[in-house]
Amino acid sequence: SFHQSPNTPLSSPTSLVAPTSMSTAIREKGFIDKRQHSYGFIQCCDRDARLFFHYSEYSGNIDLMKVGDPVEFSTASDRRTGKPIAVQVTTIDISQAVPSTLSD
Repeated sequence: SFHQSPNTPLSSPTSLVAPTSMSTAIREKGFIDKRQHSYGFIQCCDRDARLFFHYSEYSGNIDLMKVGDPVEFSTASDRRTGKPIAVQVTTIDISQAVPSTLSD
């Protein structure tokens, strides 16, 4: 089980995220795949990945977010698990979220 150290602040949910120097500058696109009480999952458009995100990383009105909404985001490493997570999540127009196709 996870035990909180007495010296670890409890106030910020963003403490799950590694320092911003660990986040990528590349913005990815995806769709909201699942919503929970304070977090959700994004299905990536350009790769076979499903990423966790905390609602504190969403820039819009979380009450209006729906499963299937197109989003753009950056990735960072979860401080605790080291797994990639979505950060700086924003809603985008559906036409921007269509996976890119290669032309000849």
